[in-house]
Amino acid sequence: MRGSGLPCASTAWHGCCSQRRSMSDDIQTETVVIPVGNARLSGVLFLPPRPLGIVVLIDVSGSTLPNPSHVFVARALARFGLTALVINLLTASEATIDAHTAWLRGDTRLLAERIAAARRWLATRPDTEDLPLGLFAADAGAAAALSAIQDEPGFAAIVCWTDEKHADGGRVPTLFVTASEPLDAVTDLAVRWFEQQLGSAWRSPPSRPSP
Repeated sequence: MRGSGLPCASTAWHGCCSQRRSMSDDIQTETVVIPVGNARLSGVLFLPPRPLGIVVLIDVSGSTLPNPSHVFVARALARFGLTALVINLLTASEATIDAHTAWLRGDTRLLAERIAAARRWLATRPDTEDLPLGLFAADAGAAAALSAIQDEPGFAAIVCWTDEKHADGGRVPTLFVTASEPLDAVTDLAVRWFEQQLGSAWRSPPSRPSP
């Protein structure tokens, strides 16, 4: 991991001493649409009782169905008391074009703006407006996530699941996990990381940006 002092997520983060919250299966799910200019971004919100934070899991496939790996991670986060929003940063029509050009998934500024729009949308909901925020990104979404947190003071932690080389998260605690890590291991790392980082932010909340 770069940006927060751990050299290797897969070897250094297992056995973290942070106290785990008890699991809950009382999770509500909600299909959502987030307007961003002329685009409408599809997503799924996983809502546990009494959450201590929110994690936005971003995808750039443009699929009409949520990314199964992201859903797996989101459900695990929700079971441990973290609201999770799985969102696709590209629309289906954009993804159709991008399958031939790959321009949009490489447009870090566009994707970062859409991450910011998701943050603002969450700030308008009474059940998510006052909670600390985290970001989970994989592959092409990692660069956009790292770009977004430079301009978005609302984010308190990030996990990047990728082998691509990126600058670290700067002021935001950032956990890098190699793409070779299996989903179960990545999920465990993400849950522990966000529990600790967002739990700390919830106890000492930073100033939040206006919606």
